Amino acid sequence: MTRSADGSRSASVNHERRGSRRVFSAFRSTLHRRRLLGQSRPGGWAYILKHPASGKVVEASGGESCTTNNRMELQPSSRAWLRSNAVRSVEIVTDSEYVARGSREWLPGWKRNGWRRREGKKLKPLKNEEQWRKLDELLALHDVRFTVVRGHAGHIENERCDELAVAAALEFA
Repeated sequence: MTRSADGSRSASVNHERRGSRRVFSAFRSTLHRRRLLGQSRPGGWAYILKHPASGKVVEASGGESCTTNNRMELQPSSRAWLRSNAVRSVEIVTDSEYVARGSREWLPGWKRNGWRRREGKKLKPLKNEEQWRKLDELLALHDVRFTVVRGHAGHIENERCDELAVAAALEFA
């Protein structure tokens, strides 16, 4: 396990080959003391990156001392791509409807509205704009398919990501 300057950790593991490159991402921004709506707290993120041709698997995780759930959900997707920028076809398997729907459905409207979101009849600033802009740049360079899995439902990679993300968050508690 190695730690980088930004607080993220990664490890390489040999694993079975799969048909396409996959990023399994999960989040955990819930060190629940008394949870208040919108309250920032320690959080963690994690991903598992699989390369089918070589069979190589990379696990990485990290966290922040004061963050939100949505911010942690956005981290795995963009960080995994930064490790594998030569890949053009990616499947992201995630338990985050926020990231999947945001990437597939909401981004075009946000961009059309100057990176603002519609709330009723008004346009409001987009939360996590910097992360969404980064993700948008990466989506434009790759053929991406999102697959949403149910969290905590026994999906092996999703459960592993959850373990890694929780451990990362605990380092900041």
